[in-house]
Amino acid sequence: MKTASLALLVLSLSFSAVSLAGPCAPAVDDIIGLRDVRIELCQINGPNHPDCLAQEAYEFDFVASVIQQCPANTPECQRAPHAYVAAWGRRHDTCHNAGSSNDPACVSAQGIEDARFYPFAVCLLNGW
Repeated sequence: MKTASLALLVLSLSFSAVSLAGPCAPAVDDIIGLRDVRIELCQINGPNHPDCLAQEAYEFDFVASVIQQCPANTPECQRAPHAYVAAWGRRHDTCHNAGSSNDPACVSAQGIEDARFYPFAVCLLNGW
């Protein structure tokens, strides 16, 4: 999980350097921050802990509002948020059912969510 957070930080820093970012680009840094907090809380306390669940709910609501406020205008970017949200939900369910963020199924689901986040973030950065 720490590796995913580090990769997201590097991704965040490289995205921050993009000068032609779209109007929704600042949301990427916010989402990365929310993801990092959620990953850490869930890693420390477990995926069924109230703090983890509350952070997940807050993150999910924020991502949903970003998707609503920043409509995509390319086919690829229309698919990216749906793929990310689907992977997010599968990770949530998998980790919740496993009961541990260290469970191999949970770790794998987090990796898939991370992989779906990157295209979503790129679309936001480039103005969809």
